[in-house]
Amino acid sequence: MPKRTPKADGPDANEAKRKTWRVIVLEAFETKRGEEVRLTDLYAIVETRPDVKARASTNRNIRAKVRQQCQVLRRLGILEWVAPGVWKLPRS
Repeated sequence: MPKRTPKADGPDANEAKRKTWRVIVLEAFETKRGEEVRLTDLYAIVETRPDVKARASTNRNIRAKVRQQCQVLRRLGILEWVAPGVWKLPRS
């Protein structure tokens, strides 16, 4: 069976371009690579993104999702936990 590709202008097109929460959080950390980032600062970075603002109407738990993804990224060895509410993406 051939793979179904979304139409360029159909409702699936937006879904195909949608980024995962993990990518959104990681991109936020990329702006502060090597620096310690407080959750309050991370929330501010994430919540000002246009793609996150669009999700706000359907997902009212954005901050919980950000915290969850920080923990996932730590388990994957990508983020470092510094202190309660403080995370760091090490320099490569």
